[in-house]
Amino acid sequence: MANNVTKVHLLDDIKDLAEPAGFGDQLETRFARAALNSKEGALGFQRIKPGQRQPFGHKQKEQEEIHVVIAGSGRVKVDHDFVDLVQYDAIRISPDVVRQFEAGPDGMDLIIFGSPAGDPTKVGGGDSITYKKFWDA
Repeated sequence: MANNVTKVHLLDDIKDLAEPAGFGDQLETRFARAALNSKEGALGFQRIKPGQRQPFGHKQKEQEEIHVVIAGSGRVKVDHDFVDLVQYDAIRISPDVVRQFEAGPDGMDLIIFGSPAGDPTKVGGGDSITYKKFWDA
């Protein structure tokens, strides 16, 4: 391939960051920006296990995110509202909105598009602010 093209396999080539962070019982999370050598965009994959949710709510300091459900279903809490999600739904979330995703009985796989803000080797890219008890608030 040309030097200006990079291909990765999201499951085989990108390290799961959830397991070493202690969240492996709930989900897998992989960020591909660094592996893709992307300067203009960020890409993530998240597989939330059946009946589980992300371990914390978060918002971004700078980057808007678009989440696309590619398998399964579930819902997302955005600030104080809940939005049901099914396969092929896409939801755009502004940086200042706190969000937390929960999978349905079949789990939920998400592709996440963002901007290059933060550190691509950290959970949340280093651009996020976390809220540990957000879901129950």
